[in-house]
Amino acid sequence: MKTKVGILIATFTLCLPLMADTSLAAKTKPKKLPTQTYVTSKYHDETPNQFVLKYATTAYSLAGGEPSFTQRTVVPKNSRITVLQKSGKGAIISAQGFSSLMYVKNISGLTYSTKTYKVSKTALAKLNKQTKAWAKQLSKAERKSIDYYSGTGYTKLNNYLRYGDGNKTVAKNANLLTSALQQYNLKTPMTVYRGVSTSGLRKSLNGEKLRVGALYDDPGFSSTSISRYTALGFGSKLLLKIQLPKGNTGAYIDPVSYNVGEKEFLINPGANMIVTKVQTVTYTVKEKTKGHQAKTSLKDKYKLISVSMQR
Repeated sequence: MKTKVGILIATFTLCLPLMADTSLAAKTKPKKLPTQTYVTSKYHDETPNQFVLKYATTAYSLAGGEPSFTQRTVVPKNSRITVLQKSGKGAIISAQGFSSLMYVKNISGLTYSTKTYKVSKTALAKLNKQTKAWAKQLSKAERKSIDYYSGTGYTKLNNYLRYGDGNKTVAKNANLLTSALQQYNLKTPMTVYRGVSTSGLRKSLNGEKLRVGALYDDPGFSSTSISRYTALGFGSKLLLKIQLPKGNTGAYIDPVSYNVGEKEFLINPGANMIVTKVQTVTYTVKEKTKGHQAKTSLKDKYKLISVSMQR
């Protein structure tokens, strides 16, 4: 179990009268002290030592507990494995679809990463600049499709893509927005977050049990945020942590969105992903005013589901 502490918000509030007041009370009204909000999170891994292979991997049979390098097999990519024992750079594993234990060389780098790629202020400024340049190259109709989706049209567009429910205008906007997203090239890997409902998660897993190696797909557009707390703010107790590789996976649309400030990255429709980790996160929100002890304002928990784009 890991604990992380972060300062989410630092607010400095100064109360000023709306109108001029020469009374003594107005002149001596105390200022509010600065308040800081802290979030402490504890992570419980529900799937310890389980990983998903990013590549097809050669594995070796065990004889007397030792690897036999003359007896080999290939474990397909996107297979779930459990690391039972590490030995140097290699490891003894069990693998989905195989009844016997096996040995693999150089386990590092064979599996999907669950590393968090944080976006610094400098990186965010570059993203904003890239998005504005991208938007200028789009057609007027493509730019309007972004406004339509990020305004009130997202439900109609996704219902059309998921269930075929929609008129010609909706279909046209879905095609225009898809075309726009396909012209965006993410220059570095990125971690984004998406709150989902229980029913939405079940549909995207196609009824499969939530576990490492489960396939996740959504025929619709997927709205995400580079801010975990923005995604949590939509009230979901299920949070996807999505690993985006560099290249064409969608577009960072926040600077040109109808709802600027949500730090939205819009993922291409029909994205195929795979679950790589499942955690329960328990968090505590505390507020501290200068000169006073910190007070707990909220305790809650959510399930954090790490997913990666399938190779």
